[in-house]
Amino acid sequence: MPGVSFVAHETKEILLMDFVGIRDYRVLPPLVDRAIELVRRVGERRSVLVLVDLSGTRMNKRVGESLQRLSRGNGPYVSAIAFVGMGIPWSTILAGLLRLRGKTNHKVMRGRNEALAWLVAR
Repeated sequence: MPGVSFVAHETKEILLMDFVGIRDYRVLPPLVDRAIELVRRVGERRSVLVLVDLSGTRMNKRVGESLQRLSRGNGPYVSAIAFVGMGIPWSTILAGLLRLRGKTNHKVMRGRNEALAWLVAR
């Protein structure tokens, strides 16, 4: 079930934005609101590690807009963010955009384990 919460991995707390298998896109706005609330509650700039898992969720305009709203709301507080589960075409597009914009603290990865390892190493 989709949700947003902090999870412990090794020695770090990571904000897991579990957007897995979303079919009813009306659930996205409250999830985004929750993510922004949790990040701002931490309150320290550049301190939050984030994993966004979109496995099984079809990328569309509504998902893209939600990710942009997350970025605007959480940007100053995020130290690093990893995206997983986007599929090859969207992963390639996002990775290219991140590279063009010089975003070294954002990364598109194949799976959660790889993403968690990268986030913990940050």
